Amino acid sequence: MPHARIKTSVGPVNLYYTISTPATASAKSIDTSLPTVIFLHPAFLAQEVFHCQFADPQLRRFNLIAIDSRCHGATTGRVNDDYSCIDTADDVAKFMDVLRLPPCHIVGLSSGSCTALQMAISHSNKVLSVFMVSPHPETEVGRPV
Repeated sequence: MPHARIKTSVGPVNLYYTISTPATASAKSIDTSLPTVIFLHPAFLAQEVFHCQFADPQLRRFNLIAIDSRCHGATTGRVNDDYSCIDTADDVAKFMDVLRLPPCHIVGLSSGSCTALQMAISHSNKVLSVFMVSPHPETEVGRPV
């Protein structure tokens, strides 16, 4: 199982990830001749939510990467009380540094959209485009999310 170890303000985090390329659903590295798309899952679901995209060779025309964020799937690491999409975006940026990824297209689903948008704000040099699927607002029913 591939993990990328990053350093955060609350200690080390081991981010579990999957890379798919046109040649294989489970690759060790990206095909550097193709664009890369990073998929960010919503809260309470891990990267398996994107399984269909990664398994279908017809859809797998680019490098596809999914990451389990902290407290999800096979990722390990601490989360502080004020953990937010800013922290998650920093995790993704550090992940990209560890894997030496070029700027990527970012796809966020639900709360993953908040992270995708924050990536564009905080780490614009790492983002080619942002695609937000069913984004939720920063506040919901008068309470911060």
